[in-house]
Formats: sequence, structure tokens, C-alpha cells
Amino acid sequence: MRRVLLLSLAVSAAAAGETDMRFAQQRDAAKPLEGGLPGFLEKYVGACDGFFDGGKCRAEAEKFRAEAAGQEFWAVVREGETDMVEMGAYDPRTGGWILRITPAFPGGRHLLSLGAPLRYEEDGSPVFRALEIPVPPDLKMTPMDVRRMLEAKAVRLQLVFSPGEVWVAEQGGKKRYGVQATLRALLVTLGTSGRKLTTWFAEPEAKGPPRAKAAKAPQKRR
Repeated sequence: MRRVLLLSLAVSAAAAGETDMRFAQQRDAAKPLEGGLPGFLEKYVGACDGFFDGGKCRAEAEKFRAEAAGQEFWAVVREGETDMVEMGAYDPRTGGWILRITPAFPGGRHLLSLGAPLRYEEDGSPVFRALEIPVPPDLKMTPMDVRRMLEAKAVRLQLVFSPGEVWVAEQGGKKRYGVQATLRALLVTLGTSGRKLTTWFAEPEAKGPPRAKAAKAPQKRR
């Protein structure tokens, strides 16, 4: 009897967390980043500024990019680094709201972005098309709670992506590098509790991200 009860509870939990399981499947099929996103982008970009080791640096970066081609990776953007997440529209009738994410994720000196920048502003800042992701109304959080949480950068993002071409932006006389990626899946949670806020998946038949307003990438941390 106990075994039947446990099995029933497990099936119920699986049904309730179906979307989480879908993300978990994609995450588990991807390769975790050794050294995190900063280390990955540093090797992938290969910003070879040194005079004496420039040739070796470029060769190593080209080799690393070739090895990464076609692979899917899993990365985490931790609390305190989530400048790109904002609260969008709120519907008081349903209690549902929109999470607006500028898909330019920091990794040390560089950025991982959903595709290439749409354009560059006069100061060289890259501009991207933002994702607008609905959040279920059953979280029982007020708009003030949500806004306070996002302003405190208290959320955590998990990304499953495939890397592509390197792009370069000129900001204040200095170059800023980024890697345009194909984003496969995205999970947003509360950093302290791990509570899920929402997920996003790139559907195979989709031609691109949801329509949204353009958004400026977060400024580089000094």
C-alpha cells in the first residue's frame, strides 16, 4: 500500500512539474560550463590584445570555437548579475504579469546574447530584441513584491544555448566583445529559494523570439 501511495505521489509531482522536467531534460543533455560563463566566453572570444602572444591566443580561440560548434551548453547567471531582467506589464484582472529580459547575459568582460545586436547606439552600446515572457498568476506575489525582487537582482537564470559568431562593439574608445547564441531554453527562479517564476523554450517551428521592444544591453561592470 505504501509503495502504491509513493508511486501515486511521484506521478502527481511529475505532472505538476512537467515544464520543469522539460527544462531539466534539456539541461541534462547539455554540457555544463567549466569555469562558468566568464571562463567560457574568455576562451571562445579570444580577445588577443597582447603583442607577443597574439598568434597563439588566436589559434587557441579558433580551436576552442571549432570544438564548441554544434554543441549545447548549460550556464547559470546568478543573483546580483541579473540587470537584464525587468518587470513588464501587469494585468490586475488575472494577477498575471510579464517578465521582460534583455537577452545579453554577462560573463566577465564579455556578453552572451540571443543573436547579434539589432543595432548600436551612438555611444556604441549594443541593442537587442527583448524577450517578454508571461509569468503564471498563481505565484501569489503583488506587483510591488515583484518589482522589489527584480530591483534587488534576487533572481537566478539558467540558460541552455548553442554558441555562434563573435560580435564587437566600440564603447568609449574600447572594444566590447560578445557571442551571439541560439537560446534553447531559459529558466528563471528566485535565487534564495529556487522557486520557479517562469520558463521559456525556443520551439523548433518558431522563426524567432517573441515580438518585443528593443532593449539596451546592461553596462559593463568596472
